[in-house]
Amino acid sequence: MAEKKLCDNCGAEIPAGATVCPECGWLISVVSAEERDKKLKELAAILEIEESREEPEHKVSESPLTAQRENGKVGLTNGRVNGLNAREGFINGRRNKVQVMKTQQRQRAIVAIIAVFLIVVGSVIIYFAMQRETGKIQVDGNFGDWTDVPKTAVVSGVEKENIAPSELAVYDEPNGLSFYIKVRGKMLAGNEEKRITDGCYILLDTDANKYTGYSMLGYGFDFRISVFGVGGDVQSASIYEFKGTDQVNWSAWTQVSQVKSACGARELEIQADKKVVNPGSNYTAILIMKSWDGITSEPFVFSPGGGYLEARVLPQADEILNESAVFMKIELLAKGNDAIMNDVSFQIMGNARNYTLELSDGENILGSTDVGIDANSVTINLNNYKLVRDRIVTLLVSANLTGVCDGCSAGVSPTIGLRGNVPAVIRYAYQHEKNFVGYYKEVPAIPVIDGAFGEWKNVVQDNNRIGNPDVDISEYAMTTGDMLSVYVGVAGRIFNGTLLPESTPIIGQGGGQATEKPRITGEDTMYVYLYTVLSANPDYMIEIRGINNEIKSAVFYSNSNGTWVQMQVINAKNSFWQVEAEIPNVVRSTFFYIEIEFHSWNGSDANRVILSSVGENSGIIQCVPAFVIAGIIIIIYRRRKLCDIDD
Repeated sequence: MAEKKLCDNCGAEIPAGATVCPECGWLISVVSAEERDKKLKELAAILEIEESREEPEHKVSESPLTAQRENGKVGLTNGRVNGLNAREGFINGRRNKVQVMKTQQRQRAIVAIIAVFLIVVGSVIIYFAMQRETGKIQVDGNFGDWTDVPKTAVVSGVEKENIAPSELAVYDEPNGLSFYIKVRGKMLAGNEEKRITDGCYILLDTDANKYTGYSMLGYGFDFRISVFGVGGDVQSASIYEFKGTDQVNWSAWTQVSQVKSACGARELEIQADKKVVNPGSNYTAILIMKSWDGITSEPFVFSPGGGYLEARVLPQADEILNESAVFMKIELLAKGNDAIMNDVSFQIMGNARNYTLELSDGENILGSTDVGIDANSVTINLNNYKLVRDRIVTLLVSANLTGVCDGCSAGVSPTIGLRGNVPAVIRYAYQHEKNFVGYYKEVPAIPVIDGAFGEWKNVVQDNNRIGNPDVDISEYAMTTGDMLSVYVGVAGRIFNGTLLPESTPIIGQGGGQATEKPRITGEDTMYVYLYTVLSANPDYMIEIRGINNEIKSAVFYSNSNGTWVQMQVINAKNSFWQVEAEIPNVVRSTFFYIEIEFHSWNGSDANRVILSSVGENSGIIQCVPAFVIAGIIIIIYRRRKLCDIDD
């Protein structure tokens, strides 16, 4: 008899062949315990294999047990399978783990995408930042990046080819202002044996204001770039800012930064940081080269477009002027490109006023302006006058003097100002035949300090020549009356001085930074010493200083116990090669001597002459014969010493 089968859940008897307890509905196993355990182990092995694959969707292989579950055999999953000791909660836990794994995969994918995005964006930002930082011009001694930058061809008259520029260029970028220079010889050659450098100076007027910065060539330079080298190698490259009120004091330059610079055989490139130098749209940059032995080149102007305007100024005024008087000739030459000239400014000389100043090209009047009663300077508008490239145009500065008083002086200063669409550089010719100022119809009987010199009579000629023509006294005179007046002419350009009053440095020779820099100036100086008695030291002194053909100061001093004390500023005027000045007559009834000295800016050249006179209103100064005053001169020069000026 077959053994009765009881329900494992409620103990009720299970009919033969039944798979469900008729009492409680419990699912009855139709396999033996051994077979059941074997099937469960197979199922566990299959689940472990599926877990290790980590696929997006995991499907468990079918087995008799899962087939029963899918066929709706209620109670098996939540009862028997979940109740197994070895796999308690396995299927629900499996589903949670798969979901976690999917979430982690999505997170890793998002992180990877973000990382790639940041790398790409960061690379782009770094690339463009590097482009902005480096820009077009790379200062590395490779000059290929200057190929398509407009260059200005220049011709230098200096004989030393290592400081004779032949090509210039400038390139303005957001972060840097770059300069290119090419010379005929070897760039920055210097003196290798003595280790003395050649120098390259670039001066920048960044605010277009001549009353601020270092005064030179009609500009006020706010920054200076100095590059020194020897043997074709750059030794130092720095930028300086002018921080002073004395506009001719070279010591007011203060170093503020280094600049990038690289040298080739004949070429030099320089780049200044725009954070240090931020020029306006109307800036001017001037180049001057200086050799190790002190010789300098002419000044040249950098032009962003490769073009510039060169002007040559020549005096044209006769000693006696008619109604139609010509004061000046200006020869203009546009280099590199055509040019447009907007206006020309002049400083008015002489005492004549209320007349019309005109500028013409010889056939047509280009512009005019009235010289009013209080006019010291005027500007003539040229209405965008066009200058064709490489074609010389000659302009005449003239005036209609009808109505001006007879004997009045009229004219303009040699220093002019040009304004147009390109930078301008002005050259002055060494011409002594004429002047920039003359007298209308007649010459005054006595000297008038006005920049015209036709009234000076009995001028003494000095034919002895010295090395520097700018301080070489070629003629002189003096008169007395209510005023004591002095006249001096030189063989070169009076008060020319130097634009660069420093020597290029010697490699290996340095020094400490001075707490207070001494005043250094490129001015030439004229001294007039007055001896009212036969003594070793003068009683009075006139001091006139000037640079670039401009008088910067004219002062009268008295000697107080060996110290010069300023008495007053005096009236002094100069032309291209002459100067005249006057002081109150302090020697009316005394026999006196006058000693005139002209000193170059660095004291390397000096010229002296001696004059003498007696009595009040003597009029003409007489040259005393050498045998009469020879002993006095010896005593003066042996015993006289320079006195400190009490400012």
